[in-house]
Amino acid sequence: MRYPRLVIAAPKSGSGKTMFTMGLLRALQKKNRTPCSFKCGPDFIDPMYHSRVLDIPSKNLDTFFTDKETTLRLFSHGAKHGDISIIEGVMGYFDGASMTTTQASTFDVARTLQADTVLIVDAKGMGRSLLALLKGFLEFDQPSQIKGVIFNRISAMTYEKLKPMVEEELHIRVYGFLPQMDAAAIESRYLGLQLPGELADFRKRLERLSDQIVESVDVDGLLSLAQAAPELPDMEYDFAALSQLPQTDRHTTIAVARDEAFCFLYEDNLNVLRAFGRLVFFSPLHDEKLPVQADALLLPGGYPENYAKQLSENVSMRESILRFAQAGGKVLAECGGFLYLMKTLTLADDSMYPMVGLIDADGFWTGRLGRFGYIELEDDDAKPLIRGHEFHYFDTTDNGRAFIARKPYQDRAWECMHRSATLLAGFPHLYYPSNPDVIRQFLS
Repeated sequence: MRYPRLVIAAPKSGSGKTMFTMGLLRALQKKNRTPCSFKCGPDFIDPMYHSRVLDIPSKNLDTFFTDKETTLRLFSHGAKHGDISIIEGVMGYFDGASMTTTQASTFDVARTLQADTVLIVDAKGMGRSLLALLKGFLEFDQPSQIKGVIFNRISAMTYEKLKPMVEEELHIRVYGFLPQMDAAAIESRYLGLQLPGELADFRKRLERLSDQIVESVDVDGLLSLAQAAPELPDMEYDFAALSQLPQTDRHTTIAVARDEAFCFLYEDNLNVLRAFGRLVFFSPLHDEKLPVQADALLLPGGYPENYAKQLSENVSMRESILRFAQAGGKVLAECGGFLYLMKTLTLADDSMYPMVGLIDADGFWTGRLGRFGYIELEDDDAKPLIRGHEFHYFDTTDNGRAFIARKPYQDRAWECMHRSATLLAGFPHLYYPSNPDVIRQFLS
């Protein structure tokens, strides 16, 4: 299958690749193209910008979560929805699951997809040193897949001097530049970028950015580079086949929390759930009770701490969830959803709010990132079951002991998650395609 595709990467976080990717996607829409997008790594927020602001299908690709063949199949499943795929990188280009490997790096994804890469380089305060930086990235691990560069935060005058030097000495194409654009920046916070709905006039900012990209970046050249990508095997992840697994009940109705407080959802996790049942979405913030037809409940991660007062004051919803669980309804909760099931949640200012009370424990702010990174869950027999990651500044008085979470490339492990016939809850954000059978068995 010929899927035009291009990876947008950077030497480090904070180089501007997210904003450039957003602007490029919008510029492609203005050229009457139908882009689809992907995000390397376990990031939840960047795909929200792609899908909610631009109405573009967006999915995650992660070569720690899934092997190379499965990653290719997941890419193909998503790429069929557009005529060009833009893959946004994560962190620095070669940064992977640990300091000792490029597994799960943007570079690893680019090689897996046989996709060419364009580096977004923050050139502010640099001159000829840019050539040294680029030379290192081109030669560090070959073939690097890097076929072009775009300079961020430089003037047109500086760009006109740099472009011929880079192209003549490094034999790599320079596709354009962006000047300093403070009005288009997105602020970060402790769990990543601010959410799309929290930014005033963001669509106006994006229009200005896309107009600048059309003016100072060779968008047609990037299109040509994407279209030159080699054919891929005719293979696609078959989510429908999951519904044929034994003990799968397609009549199951799964209520999925999705609102400002609970928004960390992988699209392919939802695709796995759709294979096992029918999804209905609801809001613990705004609705009074669970959907009446629900057989199972998913409470994903997000920012419940930012809405703790509203969640606590929605007593009818808290009681609805508690009654549902006590009556034998299946409950799957991850990170923020796990905290919501506690008796109480204590915030950074020491304010305490009652939560659902299903789990006999309390959640509290720690002020530091705990147990951060990729994990693989093991059962009592040390058998790997499913992969995911942890990313939180809160902790609880009881994290559960159902599984062992083991960090890759490190001699570090800990107990985690509460598990019963009707409850699977803990801090790990699970990636269901890494082992859909774990989720099927819980729902069955």
